[in-house]
Amino acid sequence: MWKVWRRMTHAEDARDVKAHGSRIGLYEGTRPYLLCAEPDVIREVCIKKFDHFVDRMEPVIAARYWRKMLALLAGEEWKEVRRRLTPVFSSGKIRKMTALMGECADTLAKNFLKNVREKSAVVDLKEHYGAFTMDVIATCAFGIKIDSLSSPDDPFVENAKEVFSGPQSRSPLLLLLFVSKWIPRLMSGFFFTKAFTFFLNVGKSIAEKRKAEKNRERGDMIDLMLDAQDEEQKENEADPTKSTFFTDEVMIAQMVLFFLAGYDTTATTLTMATYYLALNPEAQDKALAEIEEKMALHGGINNETVNDCPYLDQVIQETLRLFPPGLRIERTCTKSIEIHGIRFEEGVRVGFPVYAIHHDPEFFEDPEEFRPERFAQSEKGLRHPMTFLPFGQGPRNCIGMRFAQVEIKVALCHVLSQLKISCSPQTQVPVEATTSPNMTFQPLNVVVEMKARN
Repeated sequence: MWKVWRRMTHAEDARDVKAHGSRIGLYEGTRPYLLCAEPDVIREVCIKKFDHFVDRMEPVIAARYWRKMLALLAGEEWKEVRRRLTPVFSSGKIRKMTALMGECADTLAKNFLKNVREKSAVVDLKEHYGAFTMDVIATCAFGIKIDSLSSPDDPFVENAKEVFSGPQSRSPLLLLLFVSKWIPRLMSGFFFTKAFTFFLNVGKSIAEKRKAEKNRERGDMIDLMLDAQDEEQKENEADPTKSTFFTDEVMIAQMVLFFLAGYDTTATTLTMATYYLALNPEAQDKALAEIEEKMALHGGINNETVNDCPYLDQVIQETLRLFPPGLRIERTCTKSIEIHGIRFEEGVRVGFPVYAIHHDPEFFEDPEEFRPERFAQSEKGLRHPMTFLPFGQGPRNCIGMRFAQVEIKVALCHVLSQLKISCSPQTQVPVEATTSPNMTFQPLNVVVEMKARN
């Protein structure tokens, strides 16, 4: 167990695939598991035969709000909640939230400049980007405006740090959740902490206040989910035989999920994109020239600007290829089936090693090199579409994909237009990294040098 706890999942997945091939059978406790790095199988499981692999993993924590999170819902309940939530993350709805992101990104750039002027030109990227993504979640999901970096004693900030840095998140006891089905029931209280309860209570109070005031002017996630709830209620009034899925409990669970899924992953991607631009000044200059051109064309940094920066898109996609925040995509077989000679029995889980696939020279030449040009339209069409998996694939892909991409671009537009980024003597090359227990990539001690452009 200790060896499993200490393993570097991303590196070992890549080594295992290289040593043993693209199909590897293993066990999680007593449950069979297939690790598969074949793009054709990924397409069958995630898209073509999706009806046989509708579910992700079974929830390991029994607390009711935890089990209502979209990523852990199963079957018909997942289908209905996903259908209600999809419009919340449409391009039109995200356009309205771009202004809220822009306010947070402006604070981010000011905090970088303040650090450069008053402390040091050498900046810890994850610290600043973590504060930015927390600010975005606070304003877009919870309707709260904060400056996390300058307000470390704010209850929202204190509880967020407890969720991600508390003893529960670093405990080897996490492994016991995957050994059997009965252990999680005994341990739910250990992992569903006061910090989680804080965010549940905040979500409840804000939703109740919005309902009472009927104030839907912000256009944030709470407003949009309340709209979805109203829509379901009208449909059920017209047809009383329909079931109610989008309850208050489900809505609050999604607010907490948005915080859990969007905080660290987006901060990591921003950290690594900035790191690579510091290491590759030509790419940084090219990205800056594009941003300045589009700012002049569209009148500043806005939704039109960030959606009209193809080279910046390439930088972000290449960053996600090199260091995907999520290291595996997982599905559970719900109906037995055979795919490309593999017999999947009901209940078997399959995992696709994202990092290993992204670093396979068969799919990406010189995979350790940073080359944004790989994602030019002319190049993307030459590769199997299932070899790039930062947000998953198929109907159970990441519902917040568009939101995260816009958030990352808004932040980079603000930072690059105001600050020049370069390596410092303290910048580690290559970057030091580890794997967290929740199968996400964690860069460590990523520092660069910054100076104001004007």
